[in-house]
Amino acid sequence: MCRVLVALSFFSLCLAGCGRDDGRDPLSGNVTFDGKPLVYGEIVFRPAKGPEGSATVRDGKYSTDEGGQGITKGPNTMIITGYAAEPVSNADETKVTEAAPPLFTGYQQEVDLNSESFDIAVPAEAAAKK
Repeated sequence: MCRVLVALSFFSLCLAGCGRDDGRDPLSGNVTFDGKPLVYGEIVFRPAKGPEGSATVRDGKYSTDEGGQGITKGPNTMIITGYAAEPVSNADETKVTEAAPPLFTGYQQEVDLNSESFDIAVPAEAAAKK
């Protein structure tokens, strides 16, 4: 009986350690540029206090849980760069590949992030700020 209690206690402690405790929260949503889904992009969420979050945009969608970093809820400066095509990954590192030029770079918006979903609409005018 004592072994069972010890095992259950250990298991409970392991489960407690599996949650997010770094102050970051997941965020996902849709991204459009000039009213159309953004093919590819990179987003940084810079909070007033706390660690930065990040996400990659693919086919008009992003999620910090898919290769990014969770966000710090509250006021953030969102910085996004968008591309018309996803960069080609090349297994042969000796080959030079051309990257697609950005549609826009460093588009910034002040946002208040307080949920797990946030859609982003980047206006066509952002392209002028390349």
